[in-house]
Amino acid sequence: MFVLGNSVGETYVRARYRSVGTVIGVIIGFVCIAFLESHIWVLAAMCLIGQMIGLVTNRERYDIASAAVGLSIVLALHLISGLGTDGMLARIYETAIGAGIALAVSWLILPVYAADEIRDKVVSLVRRFRHAFAEAWPRGTAATPRNMTESLSLELRVIADRLPQIGAETVLGHRSAGDVITLVSTLEVLTTYLALLEDVAHRLATLSPRAEVTTALEAARARTLRAFDAALGESPPAAKAADASELDAALSIALNTADTADTRRLMPIVADYLSFSEAVLRPLADLGGILAASAPRERRRAEPSATQPTQ
Repeated sequence: MFVLGNSVGETYVRARYRSVGTVIGVIIGFVCIAFLESHIWVLAAMCLIGQMIGLVTNRERYDIASAAVGLSIVLALHLISGLGTDGMLARIYETAIGAGIALAVSWLILPVYAADEIRDKVVSLVRRFRHAFAEAWPRGTAATPRNMTESLSLELRVIADRLPQIGAETVLGHRSAGDVITLVSTLEVLTTYLALLEDVAHRLATLSPRAEVTTALEAARARTLRAFDAALGESPPAAKAADASELDAALSIALNTADTADTRRLMPIVADYLSFSEAVLRPLADLGGILAASAPRERRRAEPSATQPTQ
């Protein structure tokens, strides 16, 4: 029961840690009993310390917790009933059998795969990234808060911590771990570029650029939103030539009207915004390809039901 996790991959990892940790704990316990047989209070203190370590590390370091629990149980049974070598070996067998049963139950009866959960969470994060980007300047206001992507980055870190479970599921014949790892790493790249884009947008919002400059930035913003929609499968990929011509036309007007010193000083920051908005397109395209390839078969066959309007 203690080995069962929230997914098949987590159960596999916990079963492995539990078995190996118990072996290590029993070996340490055997050595301690051999050298400290007459020091009962020392063995009792080690038993108590092992239980405390197991409680503290059970969540973050299950391997250490398993070894500590195995050590404390062996010492406790030896102090209470004089557990010998046969009993210590039986403890290893019992733990391995129990972990194997838990893995079989998780794999055959309650198959929940972390790879599928991570894909759904990645889609949810991309939607929220799009919403955060759509709410930001230039359509927003100068009062738009910064670091809107910070909380989403923390959630992405939680997802990345589950990647070892994906490798475990690959051993059991589920989806290739490489696709999911690539998906998460691509999302990390996207998060970095969006954070840079958010920072530049905030700086531009506080400087109040001219309407022609804002129009050019809105064209870049619209191109990025269309790329988000294409990555989510909510619209077909936009033609690069059409996007480029629309942006070039707006940018040409902005450059022709840059006749003041203040506007010219803004141009390096505008160039940063355009550069980052261009850089975002590549990870979005990669995300769209991976998400489309990993979607359920019936979803891939279905036509997109509707196209989300660009804000």
